[in-house]
Amino acid sequence: TGQTSSAFWDYWSKRHIKLPFPKTATWISLMGHHDEMYLGFIRAHNRPAFVDYINSRGCRVYKNGMSAGGRIANCLDQDPRRIGMAFFVFFLMPGVPAVYYGDEIGWPNNEEHAKRQQNKQHKILQKLGVDIDIERAFDPRDLHRGPITAEHLYETLHGEYFPLQVLRRMNQVYYNTLALQTPDLHPVTAYDDGILCMERFVNDHIGGQTNPPVLCITNLTYQTKYVAVPIIEFNPILHNFDENGNMIFFQLVGSTMNKNDTHVTFNFDHGHLRVTLEPWGFVMLAPKRSF
Repeated sequence: TGQTSSAFWDYWSKRHIKLPFPKTATWISLMGHHDEMYLGFIRAHNRPAFVDYINSRGCRVYKNGMSAGGRIANCLDQDPRRIGMAFFVFFLMPGVPAVYYGDEIGWPNNEEHAKRQQNKQHKILQKLGVDIDIERAFDPRDLHRGPITAEHLYETLHGEYFPLQVLRRMNQVYYNTLALQTPDLHPVTAYDDGILCMERFVNDHIGGQTNPPVLCITNLTYQTKYVAVPIIEFNPILHNFDENGNMIFFQLVGSTMNKNDTHVTFNFDHGHLRVTLEPWGFVMLAPKRSF
């Protein structure tokens, strides 16, 4: 819904699970999955707004407002730009990203499957002697389960669906960028609660060329944003300038996909990197490269 970067960092600083990991283990990160979306992680005073939002998108909240069922695509208005942005942020999180089937092609709530399962469940309960109204046999989790049509799958795989392009690119970059495989996030100031800005780097190679840091900036809102980032807050190895005094980077990933794997320049003014991001826009910047 926008205006959420401070909430993100607040949650991250107080995340509820802190376990020691062996060096050979890490998290598996999930954006969608087969089971219910647990809303207990959301603060009680914020939960009603989330409940209203989820229900308004054709999903279902149940268990006294503590769980929800429905597809990510529905929660994000089936907007390809917004879903693509969500994949970008998802890959910035520590751990190995795992995408739930269908999310990569924007598969929406499967109402037909949920209805079939409801009828089946109701008949089973009746045979067991449980006399309940058919509405109570509905399982909201069935909205994000069931088959995907071959037509939709092939059409998306062979088309130019933006979220799938982002996912393919992020898979490639994640595999080749050690900074994204580290366990920590490092916030960078952006003076705007609608902007999520962070640096990822390898702690034992800070400033090194072998495993360079990356600067990641995301617009979490439906508005164009003009972002100012103080360069003193990110690694000096990213401080490269062209002959006109503009900052120059190598773009690994961006919502402007045709600039990937190219050098990009941004204005530099009064100690700040200046970046313009379209609604739901994002960019991942690495140090200037020599070819």
